[in-house]
Amino acid sequence: RRHLKPDGLVVGSTTDIDSVYMGMEHHRTRQSFQWWIELFEQAGFTRCIELEQHFGEDWVRKGRFNFIFRRNVS
Repeated sequence: RRHLKPDGLVVGSTTDIDSVYMGMEHHRTRQSFQWWIELFEQAGFTRCIELEQHFGEDWVRKGRFNFIFRRNVS
């Protein structure tokens, strides 16, 4: 949060399912989508649903959950 300009964006993707490759788990923080939303909101971000919808299925790295959050101006 402190590295973003006021009104800056966080764009990300994650999952809540296992992703084991060659014996190594690649998703160490598997949580529900609601968990991620609450995490970012508690850190001072607001979810940008309209931007998420703009990208539709066209994400650089498509995860099970794709999200965009904007840093709240304080």
